[in-house]
Amino acid sequence: MENRICPVCNKVWQSTPDNRRNQTCSQSCGNALGSGTPWTDVQLGNLKKLYIEHENGKIPINDVAKLLNKTPSAVRYKAHKLGITDPSRPRAHNPKSGREGTAVVYSKICPNPSCGKVFEVGSSGKHQVCCSRRCSALRRMSQTPSGLRVRAKSGRRADLNDRYFRSSWEANYARYLNFLRFHGVIQGWEYEPKTFYFPIKRGNRHYTPDFLVYFSDGHVEWHEIKGYMDDNSRVKLKRFSKFYPEERLTLVDKTAYNQLSKDVSSLIPNWE
Repeated sequence: MENRICPVCNKVWQSTPDNRRNQTCSQSCGNALGSGTPWTDVQLGNLKKLYIEHENGKIPINDVAKLLNKTPSAVRYKAHKLGITDPSRPRAHNPKSGREGTAVVYSKICPNPSCGKVFEVGSSGKHQVCCSRRCSALRRMSQTPSGLRVRAKSGRRADLNDRYFRSSWEANYARYLNFLRFHGVIQGWEYEPKTFYFPIKRGNRHYTPDFLVYFSDGHVEWHEIKGYMDDNSRVKLKRFSKFYPEERLTLVDKTAYNQLSKDVSSLIPNWE
């Protein structure tokens, strides 16, 4: 490293192999340096004179920069440092943006179905979609695949011994298992009784199946209710199969659940 003195702000900074060609300590100082040479007294005098001449009007910044042999950003930076800028002065026309010095305002309609509010944003928010973070979150939830939305009714169920379930699908499946137990198909079931841990250092390191089902013939199975298979769930199931091959897992996906609901929902009380 090499200690250098910035020719713009006189700050001592350290150069590295990556920035050894830089003359200034920062990009802003580099812009202020303009063409690569410090401002002369004549340039500073002309800059002040030009700003005074356009005190009540628009400053043709590109013409000023060309006259002073500086970049437009260097002129703005130096004028700001000298305190000769006026925030209330109208901005000059920018041919690239097409603006005449007035603030650009965009009127939009919030796409959140429960909102629909008309709101305005400036140029910095022209890519903003919703009127607020809350509406943005609600809109993302409304766009979530339907299988995931159906499962989002968590809470306790009085008819299931006031047990807490993470979704209506899981609660309905518990009722179905009670139906099977009543008819002697299974001996019993447990909800999330065990968490399996994977011998890895990163990523998904554990998995908790939804149900442990005890069948009348003595064998047991894990049943997983999965209305929407995202990448995270897919990785967990794959690692569970790899590290615990002796465990039997039955996946009840959206198709299987919908068929089950069609077959038995009318036979089981409190089906949601």
